Amino acid sequence: MREVRTAFRRFWPLTCGDRKWLVAVVVCVVVAAPAATASICCSPSSPTMR
Repeated sequence: MREVRTAFRRFWPLTCGDRKWLVAVVVCVVVAAPAATASICCSPSSPTMR
């Protein structure tokens, strides 16, 4: 865990201009995973719909 903190402390200052994009990417990843799951579960050929 200490190595992760050290890496984060070194990396974070370098992201000064790109932090909003990092947040946008994280939000898209978090939204995309349940959306993909829902699309599989809701498709007409889904085994759960039979």
